Amino acid sequence: LTSIRASLSMLAEGMAGELPPDVAQLVNLANESSERLVRMVNDVLDLQKIEAGGMHFERRPQLLLPVVEHALDSMQGYAGQHGVRLALECSEPA
Repeated sequence: LTSIRASLSMLAEGMAGELPPDVAQLVNLANESSERLVRMVNDVLDLQKIEAGGMHFERRPQLLLPVVEHALDSMQGYAGQHGVRLALECSEPA
């Protein structure tokens, strides 16, 4: 997983030359997805710590809108392949 992340990062940073915009977008999405996978693995490891009683939590307010926007952005390509249009309608600050 580490080597995949490193390769995607190098591609995203242009180390293999300039990429066409559509390819660059896909590489960036793959890079973000690999980072999300690493976070998921770390979350599983954290769950093991929680179950063992070895983790402390601090609650604090969190803005929801950036989280939802990122989730929508990461799923737009998949949704488009299946003829689904994702849209966010938010009447109040989240």
